[in-house]
Amino acid sequence: MQGYENYLAAAFAKKHVPITVITDQSKADYVLLSSLKQSAPASPGVVVNVGDTGSAFDRGFGAGLADHGKTSASVTIIDRASSQVVFAYTVGKGANTNQVQSAAEACAKHLKQFIEGEGK
Repeated sequence: MQGYENYLAAAFAKKHVPITVITDQSKADYVLLSSLKQSAPASPGVVVNVGDTGSAFDRGFGAGLADHGKTSASVTIIDRASSQVVFAYTVGKGANTNQVQSAAEACAKHLKQFIEGEGK
């Protein structure tokens, strides 16, 4: 999972998801499948200078908007005994530097809600 499993394990702990993460799949009741996709930041747009207000426009709408690309993550929980999908969640994040952590925490939050009966 290219390191994303570390973000998920940390998010499960941070969000107090009532599960035990193990590494031996043969001993697991459920199997977690996950994917993480990240896109490259967009190339800079065209800078527009509008008379005397151009510098204010550029500062207000261009300088502070760093594009860090987009991240989408998904988790699927499968009952190992029946192969039934018991939970699936996908999240998209963008425009911040902590996209992977944020995506993992969103997955953890929704898994916890599902386990505790709030997501049914």
